[in-house]
Amino acid sequence: MLVTISIMSKKRGEIKKFLDKYFDKETDVDDSVIEWIYVYRNVIKAMNIIDVVMDNISDYNISLWVQLGDEDIVEVNSKNKHKIIDEIANTLEVAASH
Repeated sequence: MLVTISIMSKKRGEIKKFLDKYFDKETDVDDSVIEWIYVYRNVIKAMNIIDVVMDNISDYNISLWVQLGDEDIVEVNSKNKHKIIDEIANTLEVAASH
């Protein structure tokens, strides 16, 4: 399953600041970027970035959006974070059983 992660911000340089910290290196992301989109084939890495964004959401002026496969895009928040991660984890279990 593909997991599409979108990080958005209206604050100039905020996405770059977060991604530089997340990847622990200077990224090629421009300061003017207002949306960063990455499609993960590795669902473990997708779950990891969701966790990290949500654990640090109060430190950055960003929002996180996720799309699982062809489903609707949803904003991740403290109320639905665990449900979304569980849905992603369930895809691992289904894939492992085949």
